[in-house]
Amino acid sequence: MKLFIALCATSFLCASAQRNVRVRKNQQQGGNGAGNGNGAGVGNGMGNGGGQHNYGTGNRMGGNLFVDVTPVALTQAETDELRYMVQEEKMARDVYDKFFQQYQIRIFENIRNSEQHHGDLVRQALQLHGLTDPNTGKDVGQFENAALAQVYNELVTSGLTSLGAALRAGAKIEETDINDLNDALQDTAVPYLDQMYERLRRASENHLRAFVRTLESIGEGPYSPTVLTTEEFNAIINYNQ
Repeated sequence: MKLFIALCATSFLCASAQRNVRVRKNQQQGGNGAGNGNGAGVGNGMGNGGGQHNYGTGNRMGGNLFVDVTPVALTQAETDELRYMVQEEKMARDVYDKFFQQYQIRIFENIRNSEQHHGDLVRQALQLHGLTDPNTGKDVGQFENAALAQVYNELVTSGLTSLGAALRAGAKIEETDINDLNDALQDTAVPYLDQMYERLRRASENHLRAFVRTLESIGEGPYSPTVLTTEEFNAIINYNQ
């Protein structure tokens, strides 16, 4: 259902499909709902990036979202969603780190750092509920979820063939993030999780726009969606235009 990337369709589809089968099965025991919150984004640029990247635990998406929040009991589906999402954010960060090392293009540095902060935010939610972080002790490209590890390897392999391929891989990652976050918003009725997922979705929409516009700027467009519907994709790309 999820990620139909041309060069790694099978494994990306497998990773997200496994997650959705698990969530749908577990959700029979819990409620669902949707909510909204504030967005956050990242800048775009084609200049050379500099400086050191930060893999710490800081968060620039408005600080700790869960200060003074009283945690509620989560369904198994909600727990699984958090554990999957933190790994998906790491996978995106790790891929963009490889692309930045290869191409030294600022868009990969910016969005890599943003993905780090997204993962930090999900870790805050894990900590709030006393849940372990499946990324603990995992190096770049290592994941508890074996399907995500395969996705990482295939994305890096395809993206290192050319800058255009790397930008397309990034756009497809963000399409998948948006699609998974839409599902996450449907799979929980917890207000503070709704707010977190909405923030992450808005950031991923910004990332998708940045990748698509950069592809166009280097003559590698147009980009056609492979995960989102054409209507969903166009609504995101044309937002505030």
